[in-house]
Amino acid sequence: MERNLVDVDTRAVVDLDVNGKQLVGVGDGNGPVNAIDTALRSVSLIPTQN
Repeated sequence: MERNLVDVDTRAVVDLDVNGKQLVGVGDGNGPVNAIDTALRSVSLIPTQN
C-alpha cells in the first residue's frame, strides 16, 4: 500500500492591541500551533532563543 505524503503548510495572522499599540504578525508553519507561534514571534511577544 502506497501513501501519498503531502506537505501541510498553515498560515496564521495575529492582530493584537497591546496598551493601545496595534501589532500585526504573520507566520507560516507545519500546523496551526506552529504557525501561530511563528506569527507571535514576528511581533516579539515570545522571546526567541539566541
